[in-house]
Formats: sequence, structure tokens, C-alpha cells
Amino acid sequence: MRTSCIIEPQNQPLIVLKQWQVDLCDGDKCAGLLLSFFIYWHDIKLKMRRKNEQANQIAEAHGDEGVQDTSLLQFHTEEELERGIMGLFKRTKINQSIRLLEKKGFISIHSNPNPKYTFDRTRYFLLHDDVVNEHLHFPIVADPSKSVDRSTAESSRSTENGSRSTENEGTITKTTSLISSLTSSSNNVANKFDDNSTPSKKPKEKKELYLDFVRLTLSEYEKLAERLGEEKTKDYIESLNNYIGSKGRRYKSHYHTILAWSRKDETQLKEEPARKIRFMGVDDG
Repeated sequence: MRTSCIIEPQNQPLIVLKQWQVDLCDGDKCAGLLLSFFIYWHDIKLKMRRKNEQANQIAEAHGDEGVQDTSLLQFHTEEELERGIMGLFKRTKINQSIRLLEKKGFISIHSNPNPKYTFDRTRYFLLHDDVVNEHLHFPIVADPSKSVDRSTAESSRSTENGSRSTENEGTITKTTSLISSLTSSSNNVANKFDDNSTPSKKPKEKKELYLDFVRLTLSEYEKLAERLGEEKTKDYIESLNNYIGSKGRRYKSHYHTILAWSRKDETQLKEEPARKIRFMGVDDG
């Protein structure tokens, strides 16, 4: 364990701000601090959820109802948010930065999920770690106008290293010839294939947020609407949204989840036409 020349007091508050967090927030350090704060509590909620799910499974196995919270919603008052980032920014700036995080899709804001507490004005925050990861690992390409002119850079480098040009001329000539040879061979191989036979990778379609939690691409939504109808698709989206919000469940694909629910409803309708079908196939399994 690393030691320090300073004997620090125990249990001191700490906030970690990383450069990528500031970059994702367009240089807004307050938003970066809040993002770090929400990530910290989201990780804690993930650990708690795994333990709570196990506790619920044990309870259900013994015929009892699982009552442990498995949602990922985190609630913080304005005072707690201000204290959470060490008081480095005041509440007006904090609220502006929260709106930035919400606009980017990194978080969403909710009211108390318990309908009994409609009077509660505490904001509940949900971190969308998938969106943060997507922006972090697939960043937007920088403005091409800011790129360096390669020919200018090469010209400058050539001027600075003019004394080395003569010494390395032979090596450069050989390297250039080798590159030309390899390029020519590569082009010859490529020309043997028909253009239509070369598979092209389609860019990953961005998922849009429907209501609070449901994420679908535009093509997924259109396919659902074509298969189920516009109104029924909206009903399934609302049902899935409410289920995720109340249970805290996570699905790899909301599109395939809705398809599975619709098939389940169709099967039950065919097998038991006289039985009242549970709405939208939602169950606790």
C-alpha cells in the first residue's frame, strides 16, 4: 500500500475527477464532477442489487415475497449533491450541469417511484452507463477544420531535417519502392473481387429513448409498429418502461423483450381464449 509523507485524517470526503469525464461534458468541470459522483453511487447500487436479488430469490423460494430494492435509482437532495462535489460549485451551477448531463442522455431524472409518495419532491437519478460507455469508446469525430495539414507538417519536418535527407536517401528510396510494390499487389488482389461481393460494415444505429427507460433504434420501432400496430407498440413500450422503473430489471435488448412479450400474449390467447390474459406478458420470473 502506498504511503505518504503526510499523516492524513481518517475518513475524509473524496471526489475523483478524471479527464475523460470533463471531455465528455464539453469541458464542464462541474458536470464532470457530478458524472463521477453518479458513477460512484451507481456502482454501489449495482453491488447492492446483486445481493438484494439473491435475498429476494431466497425469500420467494420459501414462499415469501421478495421485498429488497433492486432498482438502480439513486436519490440526492440539492444539499447532498453540493456536499458530494466538495462544495466546489453552488446549486445554480449544479442544476445547469445536471441539465447538461440529462441532455446528453447520461442521466435521467425521476420522481419517487412509490405512488404513495406523490408529495415527495426529491429528485431520483438514473445513470445510463450504456450511453456513457458509448460516448466514451465511440467518440464523435473531431472537427476536420482543426486537423493539421499533413503536407505542411511534412514540408516543415523536411526543412528541419534537411541535413539528414542525403544520409537516408538510400533507405527512403528502398522503403518507397517496397511500399509501392505492396500497394500494387494489394490492388491486384482487390480487383479480382466484384465490388458487390465486398461486405460493408453499416454504422451502428443510435438507440432513441422512449419514455424513461426503453431504448430502441428507429428501425426497431418501425418493425414493431409494422408487426404489432402503432398503438399496441406504444402500449408495450409503456408496459416495459413501468416494469423496468418498478423492478429495476435490465435487458440486453428492449426490442427482443417486447417481441417475446407479444409472442407470449399471442400464445396464451390461442391456447386459453376464455382466460383473461395478463396485460403485456409481464411477470416476476
